[in-house]
Amino acid sequence: MMLWRLNQLQFLHQQIRVLFKITTEMQLLINFVVWILLVSDLNFKLFTSVNHHEVILKSSTVTNSVCVCSSGVFADSDAVKSVTVMQGDSVSLQTNTELQIDDVIMWTFGLSETRIAEINKEYRIFSTYDVLDGRFRDRLKLDHQTGSLIITNTRTTDSGLYGVKIIRNRTVISHRFNLTVSGVFADSDAVKSVSVMEGDSVSLQTNTELQTHDEIMWTFGHPETLIAEIIKRFERFSTYDVLDGRFRDRLKLDHQTGSLTITNTTTTDSGLYGVEIIRNRTLISYRFNLTFSGESQLHCHLCCQFS
Repeated sequence: MMLWRLNQLQFLHQQIRVLFKITTEMQLLINFVVWILLVSDLNFKLFTSVNHHEVILKSSTVTNSVCVCSSGVFADSDAVKSVTVMQGDSVSLQTNTELQIDDVIMWTFGLSETRIAEINKEYRIFSTYDVLDGRFRDRLKLDHQTGSLIITNTRTTDSGLYGVKIIRNRTVISHRFNLTVSGVFADSDAVKSVSVMEGDSVSLQTNTELQTHDEIMWTFGHPETLIAEIIKRFERFSTYDVLDGRFRDRLKLDHQTGSLTITNTTTTDSGLYGVEIIRNRTLISYRFNLTFSGESQLHCHLCCQFS
């Protein structure tokens, strides 16, 4: 095909030279135009790239983008569907379609779009991937009829942005889901009571594991005073010497979970504590009411020794 095209352009070139008296400058210009036409023709023929992952329409001489959309349940591919599930339950993220013979489907997680599952219907490939330090290990299932993704035994660390791309007949259909897995405290307004003996340590739990872009704030009292803060992407773990040094050198942050530990507790530590976790544009908040009861085990042990 290319040889025929080249012969055709050369014949046209010869005809122009016969019909017109061509100067050297015009000859150079014609040669340049012929070369451009040849390159353009070649590049346009390489317009489709399918690598199990994407379909791209390109032409080196055309800069305008062409988007072919197929209207699914979510007509706006930028729309994000919110999905909420209780920790420990299963959740299904729906494609709202049935698989066709040539479908290729990719499921991703997070803002970095880490691939967690993939389907190639033609070759009957249904794969889930053990990525992100095994976060989803043995908990991802693919529906062989629809391509929907099922997450079993959900955890709060499963919260975040999920995406699916369906490549069908050179068309890409994409949906996105914002999954929120509610932890032990489903009601963010609920207050958990925590009791400790004076002098002992106490840990206020986040019931999650830190993710790359998490931001966490711990507060005390009313009005709320910021006493500790975490910005995970900068590996910043800070405790603050506020309230006249009430908590000085007694606050510790867990670098895996973001939980707050208060050591060598005193009765002045009693009160309302709050934590806010900002994760993938979602806010998770818990509150704790810390009280003191009885004597500490250390105090009791010392008393028993001298009695």
